[in-house]
Amino acid sequence: MTTVGSALTPTNAGEPPPSATALVGSLKLLVPIAGLIDVAAERARLGKARDKAIADLARVEQKLATETFTKNAPEAVVAKERDRQETLRRDLAKLGAQLAQLASL
Repeated sequence: MTTVGSALTPTNAGEPPPSATALVGSLKLLVPIAGLIDVAAERARLGKARDKAIADLARVEQKLATETFTKNAPEAVVAKERDRQETLRRDLAKLGAQLAQLASL
């Protein structure tokens, strides 16, 4: 069992520090991450993941832009690539938000 160093309620919270967030029912749990992670290593890891997602998205978009692919491939394959494109776009947005949060640490 662990102990809680401090608890902030809406009346004394102000702006929360950069935190890992979890929803437990209607409760929003924030765990401050400053001092818990190696910020430089995490920034490098997220940057690498972002670069990979950018490259993957470029490949998918190139494939979808190719008329011969979209005309000749089975519709299920084209739909799968479109789903992958949307997933990569969402992943890039999340990675950007995480990198921005790290910048504030």
